[in-house]
Amino acid sequence: MMLLELSSDANARNEKQDMPLHVACSRGDSAIVQALLAAGSAVDALNAVLTAAGVSHATALALAANEGRLEAVKVLVEAGMDLEAREFFGYTALERAVIKEHADIVKT
Repeated sequence: MMLLELSSDANARNEKQDMPLHVACSRGDSAIVQALLAAGSAVDALNAVLTAAGVSHATALALAANEGRLEAVKVLVEAGMDLEAREFFGYTALERAVIKEHADIVKT
């Protein structure tokens, strides 16, 4: 994690308002998720993605659950992520996992 060690901002945002934590969770890289959390990444921050329905917001946990990234979900839950947080369409991460039929995440 050289860039984090050199004081890169763990909460920096890209044009979609994703932070590195959102990207790491979407990709399921639990080691990077752990490093970002240790560097102070805001665990409950929302991203903002423009969709046909408007601007969609989601937490890193909702993204990980939606993509079936079990290890990233585990890291976020252990870090104290708000399990009741709702994304733009009103779903919790658990509901996203159910919709996407990610049984391993539902059981976690």
